[in-house]
Amino acid sequence: MANILMPDCLVKLNNLLQAIENAPVECDGHTLMISSALNHAGISHQRMCGVVKNPKTYFELYPHFWIEIGEFTLDYRLRIWVELYSGGKLSEGAAHGIFDARGLEYLYTSGSICPPPALDFNLLNLISDGYYEKINFTELTTLAHSVDISLISDVKNVTNTGVAEYNDN
Repeated sequence: MANILMPDCLVKLNNLLQAIENAPVECDGHTLMISSALNHAGISHQRMCGVVKNPKTYFELYPHFWIEIGEFTLDYRLRIWVELYSGGKLSEGAAHGIFDARGLEYLYTSGSICPPPALDFNLLNLISDGYYEKINFTELTTLAHSVDISLISDVKNVTNTGVAEYNDN
């Protein structure tokens, strides 16, 4: 994947979420953990459920869950499913992490808002085999208060002082 401009706050968010990348949960459980953590920190977002497809390879995944913050997508599980159904070579082209989904091979379509149920910390930690407690909530809340992430709606709106070079490889 090519280098893109990524707002520094989203690079920091991605770095914080690396703590739960290997949690033994699928897309629904992973987005449940992320959405709950974002809600706890006061970061505006949408947890989505819909279809992801690649018209070139006829890959289609339904249902699939992901998170949207403005025009940016958070998805840490698509690659797993693409590799399972289409093989490792094709999974390399699947976006992973936080990215601008416009113009990518894999299209996020038919998405509807799917708010997470209110679950307490201990239950989220139990269903994630202890990974939920690996999130640094202090840093996540500090990040939420340092910049209004919900204002990051488009790459075009990012100023030079708020941009970091981001490479998804």
